[in-house]
Amino acid sequence: MKTNMSSKALTVAVIILFLGLAIQPSVADEVTVNTRNESENSVRDKGLGFISCFVFYIYFFDRETRFAWNVKFELIDYDTGEVIEETTRIFGYYLFKFVPRGHNYTINIITPKGNESTSFSNLGFFHYSPIGILITEY
Repeated sequence: MKTNMSSKALTVAVIILFLGLAIQPSVADEVTVNTRNESENSVRDKGLGFISCFVFYIYFFDRETRFAWNVKFELIDYDTGEVIEETTRIFGYYLFKFVPRGHNYTINIITPKGNESTSFSNLGFFHYSPIGILITEY
């Protein structure tokens, strides 16, 4: 009886997960990807990397954190100022895929409750960036 209930709960959880992943891209506003010319590629552009972003709200007076909603992500090449990718997501998580390695990047986050940006240099194969937005008033 107990395994039957747990298998049903697992099945429902997997269905909800797949529905959430299917609905999220259809609700997003737009995705713009700019590509570089072959002549602009340097030796450091040979590899491609990934950047994972997680955005959350930090409520100062309640001392708690909450997941951010309706987040606009912008990935900007720090050296050229070129917007590499720009997208809007319902949930505060996004994975920038196939980004040229070895560059310096800035990630701008725009939410209804505030904005934040973070920079990092010399992208390797994978970079994880948790970004907290401090909320001091309701």
